[in-house]
Amino acid sequence: MDTTHFKQRFAVLVLVDSLSSKPVYFRFIPAEKNQYYFEAISELMEKGIKIQSITCDGRRGLLNAYPDIPTQMCHFHQVGRGIFYLTKSPKFPAGKALLELYYSLKSYTKETLNQALLQWLNEYKTYFNERSEHNAKRFKHKRLRSAYWSLKRSINCRKSNLI
Repeated sequence: MDTTHFKQRFAVLVLVDSLSSKPVYFRFIPAEKNQYYFEAISELMEKGIKIQSITCDGRRGLLNAYPDIPTQMCHFHQVGRGIFYLTKSPKFPAGKALLELYYSLKSYTKETLNQALLQWLNEYKTYFNERSEHNAKRFKHKRLRSAYWSLKRSINCRKSNLI
């Protein structure tokens, strides 16, 4: 499920059946809000459609909203978030290795990604935990840490085995 915006005038919310790749729900909305996603899912359930899983863009509140339905963040949005924090061409090995994890998400299960992330953290722990020279309370590599925690949180949100 995702929303596409058209020149800030309106947006279209679309829910797609992952097996047939056909839309099962769409609605024109003024702006992207969780409320519209919840209404769409409720309407489908009221029609007797069984929702087997949800793949969404990771909006706050959506990933954990339905505890009985396996939910995950869309790979495209996850990689985009990784690039946002790390850039497309990180300068340092820790950033390069973490970005490579983002790019290879499709080849992991929840467990193997957790292992790979733990291995990454063990390898770059010293760099990851470096503190600022000016303020020892602050970490030096904030964006790298944000990229790590974003991926770590998205793994923990998963209720299914597949990423």
